[in-house]
Formats: sequence, structure tokens, C-alpha cells
Amino acid sequence: MNKQIGDHSRIYGSLKKLIALAHNQYYYRKVSIVGRENLPKKGAVILAPNHPNHLMDPLAVLFTTKGQPVFMARADIFKQGTIAKILTFLKILPIYRIRDGFKTVTDKNDLVFEIAKDHLIKERTLVIHPEGSTEGTKRLRGLKKGLARLAFQSSEDTDHTLDLKVVPVGIDYGSFSKQSTDLLVQYGKPIDLKDYISEYEENPVKTINQFTKDVQAEMKELLLHIPDQEVFEVANLYERKLLHQKSHLERIQATQQYADHLKEIKEQQPEPWKNIQAKANKLTVLLNKMGVKKRNIGQFLTPMSIKKGIGSILSAPLFLWGVLHHIIPLFLSHKVASTSKDKDAYSMFRFAVSLLSLPLFYSIYTGIIASVTDTWEVTLTYALSLPLSGLFANKMRYHFEHTYFRMKWYWTKAFNKKTAKALLEEEKELTELIYLAGNKKQLAAS
Repeated sequence: MNKQIGDHSRIYGSLKKLIALAHNQYYYRKVSIVGRENLPKKGAVILAPNHPNHLMDPLAVLFTTKGQPVFMARADIFKQGTIAKILTFLKILPIYRIRDGFKTVTDKNDLVFEIAKDHLIKERTLVIHPEGSTEGTKRLRGLKKGLARLAFQSSEDTDHTLDLKVVPVGIDYGSFSKQSTDLLVQYGKPIDLKDYISEYEENPVKTINQFTKDVQAEMKELLLHIPDQEVFEVANLYERKLLHQKSHLERIQATQQYADHLKEIKEQQPEPWKNIQAKANKLTVLLNKMGVKKRNIGQFLTPMSIKKGIGSILSAPLFLWGVLHHIIPLFLSHKVASTSKDKDAYSMFRFAVSLLSLPLFYSIYTGIIASVTDTWEVTLTYALSLPLSGLFANKMRYHFEHTYFRMKWYWTKAFNKKTAKALLEEEKELTELIYLAGNKKQLAAS
């Protein structure tokens, strides 16, 4: 195990810049970063993000922060020697669990913790996913106590002189599996370990428990936390309505308020909740049957929508140029990722295959053009058009999809008026049911 894993590497730094460009500009349509000013400029730092999307979560943190942080991940991904070397180069330390064998946990984790503590004592940055495992849901699960133990043990090793802060991190994806969607990374206010030292010296166990609860509470404020699946399904309809109206941050904040309201209705008014759930299910079935998106219901043809439609038509040739040159590597990445037994790793495999295959296909395409033309200017122009058109297509994909579904809604209104009316009525009735349930609650409270 490499004890110098946290040392600065020029090769790593160069690769980080290159892969960050692919991650932030090509794989995701838009990456939003909130609270980066909360990251401490000095001292030891532990970043504590949620873990909904496998190895895409560490990448989300890595490519939205400066420097070369060290990560901690479950040990089973280190089983193959070549992969283990790659992960070590990427500054990832293995964490062993009981399922890896009790002796293995005891012996190897002791060494890992020593390396991690040494990294923190050198006032560097460590990234730990305190949930301990990954799960593709919009909720924060219970936190393990390993982060707190590591933090306090590192402080103990310096007689509590170590300046160590834990920064809660919230990661939210527009989609766990789709490419060209949005990514939001929020960095919360740092939690200073020194505020807990006196309590820790009196009662370590109690303080570790309390510290873990405090970190969890701060993390919940930075992400969409809807633990109830039934509430999530209804709230998800509302979030889709906001997709083109609000920023990613505003959208999850509004959805969280809406979900909290639905949760209260479910807990306090069972009968109205059953009606709301039935109406939401009926609306979802109708939407899926007609292939219409909820965000487009009720939209009217306006000068702005006409302007956007004309813009889509004018930019369509460049968009199609980008799509045609990227459709094969994108399809390849999808097929390879689909073969993974670990469904939570789909996005990670797709990103990795895209990252490796795009330069290969660019070279093949450019070689073909070079073989049929005698002018280097044409070859160079074509070669440059590949990444640029790909970037344009990635950024504009949502816009073109939105235009398509908006036109589909206009078509439904014009030529399938009965269905359009049914969709409008179902949405109106669902909104009224939720509104009435909310009013009943307020009246009961007064």
C-alpha cells in the first residue's frame, strides 16, 4: 500500500485537468457548484459527500475542487491487480469491511487508517463517503461512524492541536444514468472539530455519535432527501414541471418543500393521501401512454417559444453533425455499461468507455478524411469540428428534446383534443387535492 499516496503528482494533475474537461463539458450538460467559498484554504479537511452514484460521486467532488484530495472507497473494487494499481494512482485508499474477513478488516484497515491520519496531519484533504455504500436514490441514508473516529484519532495523535474541519457535501444528479444531464455539487459550512474536543475528552463514544448526527443533519440540508418512495413518486411529477423554469439548486429546494408538504399529508390525512396517490398514478399512466412530458402540459404557443423553435431549426445542422459523429461511441458506451452486473455502476462505466473511445473514433474519422483529400486544411478543419460539434450537441441536447416534446404537446392539443383535455383535468384535480389537503391541515391547526 502506497504511503505516499497523498503526495503531489504532476502527471495526476495534468490528467485531472484533461478528464475534468470531458466530465464537466462533455458528459454533463451543466455542472453547477454552490458554496465553494466554504472550502477551507488551510488546515486538514475531510469532505463528506452523499453516495448515490458509485464512482461518479468521487469524480463530482474531484472535478469541482482544487488540489489532489485522497479518497476512501470499499476494498472489493481493488481485487484485480491492474485495477488496484489504477485506483491507487487515482489516490483512492481501500476500506475493508466485515464481509472481507475479520482479520483482513483488523490488519489492513489499521494500516489504511494510519495512512489517512498521516495525510490529515500533513494538513491535506481527504474525501470519505460516510454512508459507507452507494445507492441510487434521492435520500441520505444513515452515516457510519468511521469518519468521526478517523477525525478524532487524527486530532488525538497531535494532542488536539490539529486544525481539522469537516465539510458536508451534497451531490444531486439530473439523472443517475443518462448523459447530457445536469450535476449539482453543494459545499456546506465547515464543521470545526475543535468545537467537540472538550466533550470528546470526557465521553468519546457519546461525542462521536453526536458528531456523526451533526454531519448528517448538515448533509441533509444540501441535497434532495425524500426517504418515502410513495412521496417521491408524487413529488417527482412536480420536479419535472420545474425542469425548464428554475436552476438546479432552486428546483431541488422547491421539490424538497413540496415533498415535506406531501409527507405531512400522508402522515396526518390518510384518506386524502390515497386520493392524491391514485390521481398521480393516473396522470403518470396518461403521460406515458401519450409520450408527453408533464412540464409541457398547459403550455401555449408564444412569441418566445416560436423564437426558440426557429433557433432549433437554424442550429439543427450543427447539432446533427455532432450527433452523427458521436452516436457510435455513445451507443458503444451504453452497451458496455449495460453488461455490468452492478447496475449502480452503469454511469461510471459509460463515462469511462466514452472517455477512452472518443479519441479513438476521432482518429479513425480524421484518418478516413485525410485519405480522401489532398489538402491538410480540410483535414484539420474536420478534426477540429469533431470535439466542437460534440460539445455543442451535448449542451443543446436538452434544448432539442424540450422543443420536441413541446411540439408534441401542441400536436396533441390540436389533433387529440380529448387526450389533451384529460391531461389538463387530471393535473388540475391533482393540484386541487393537494391544495385542499393543505388547507384542511391549516384549519385543523387553528
